[in-house]
Amino acid sequence: MENHKVSSYKFDCNAGEGNTLATALRKYIISGCSSWRPIGFRFDSETANSAVIADNVIQSCVKFCTTFTSLDFDLNAEGDFYEEHYTFKGRLDSDGLNNSVVKCLTPGVNLLQATDDSPISFTVYFRKSSGVHSNEENRVFLQERLNTTDRLSFSIVASVHYLAQSITFEINSFDTKDVVEMKFSDCEKGEELVKEAASVMIGRLQRLL
Repeated sequence: MENHKVSSYKFDCNAGEGNTLATALRKYIISGCSSWRPIGFRFDSETANSAVIADNVIQSCVKFCTTFTSLDFDLNAEGDFYEEHYTFKGRLDSDGLNNSVVKCLTPGVNLLQATDDSPISFTVYFRKSSGVHSNEENRVFLQERLNTTDRLSFSIVASVHYLAQSITFEINSFDTKDVVEMKFSDCEKGEELVKEAASVMIGRLQRLL
């Protein structure tokens, strides 16, 4: 059975308001909170294509992209687009992806294995968004950000920008208040997400006044 890390956050509200608030917060976090996801992979090898990364790399391009997109990331970058360049020799795992901008939150995952010490270079394109984007949507996005109308010859993948595997909540009702506990599967930022969602919702409500 697969184990999922669960984080939770509790807050109080007026009696009878717990379900309404928790439902609204959950809906916004699922559909509105954005996250960084990899959407494109370009290898510098002359032999690189949709199947082969390089003559001296064991893994196929499809397997690499699948493994890479299963990782979780946090980026210290502005805007909604970022490209990161990597170079490695011999072996690359997820711990080798970390730098001042990109932080991989999934440690110890083997990504690539070369048969010799020749350097392998590649670029990963990241997109910050919410919800789900198809390959075609990400292709159009990359063409816009790279300022080109030419056909993109590197691998482009669909992306899922949900910040938690699942979000549930429980409510304990008392005479004068409800105590709401929101639980987040495969997400360590439960409190941060609730506060971000609440801040955005308060701002939108204030514009109605």
